Amino acid sequence: MSKNTVNKQSHIWGIDISRSGNELIVGLACENRRDVVSALSRVPFGNGQIFLCTLRIFQELASDNPQSAVAKKMFLNLLETSQDKPVWE
Repeated sequence: MSKNTVNKQSHIWGIDISRSGNELIVGLACENRRDVVSALSRVPFGNGQIFLCTLRIFQELASDNPQSAVAKKMFLNLLETSQDKPVWE
């Protein structure tokens, strides 16, 4: 079972999901929490996969800021990865 986890003191947004069978791609940790939450995970679903993400990737795609290059590269990597065969076969 998944739930949204928010740390209001540090403004950390992530998803607290079971690691069993899921691939953690980007994790978030905070000094006042003991667990690591997922900011980006790949979850098997049927014959494919679903990416769960709490990062601001889509908002940064239209940005001209130099920092948005990371989000743009991550988005391209996700598109490329989504066309690959699932790793769970």
